Amino acid sequence: HPYDIYSAVTMASVAILAHRSILNGNASYDIPDFHLEECRKLYANDRQTPFWGSDGSAPNIPCCSKTDYKPTEEQLKNFNEALKR
Repeated sequence: HPYDIYSAVTMASVAILAHRSILNGNASYDIPDFHLEECRKLYANDRQTPFWGSDGSAPNIPCCSKTDYKPTEEQLKNFNEALKR
């Protein structure tokens, strides 16, 4: 296969770091080379997420550039119901 775990994680990190860039005024981020241990260590304890946890924990970074966005009660209800399926 032309793809391995490193290429998959690199592709995902592009989207994740693009999101963070938007939240930080279009700050530049280097795309890590996860083949290198020092790059893996930089992100080993990274727990920033725009997603609600399956335990109901709130996101710790905004989900979009509209940083005051909050899901409606109905959206949260639908989300929690989807988690149960």
